[in-house]
Amino acid sequence: MPFSTTPRLGFVGAGRLARCLAAIWSRAGYPVTVIASRSAASAHEFAGELPGCLIAADASAVAQHADIVFNRSRRRHWCDGERFADGSGSR
Repeated sequence: MPFSTTPRLGFVGAGRLARCLAAIWSRAGYPVTVIASRSAASAHEFAGELPGCLIAADASAVAQHADIVFNRSRRRHWCDGERFADGSGSR
């Protein structure tokens, strides 16, 4: 399989901004490969709008399937206790 230089995109959060960004990037030719959301229904609806998009359980899984991750979630514990640069996310 040939190497692709086009980065795979992932989204944490399935709100309006994430959906708009995903649609724009997808139309521009970037593969949106994975989505995680607190709501399973939102994740399924979002993924259904994008060809080949997977549904992930959490942000860590999104990072495993994407080269660039857009995080629009307000949730602080997506990474199971890992700290973010601003100190949030710790348990």
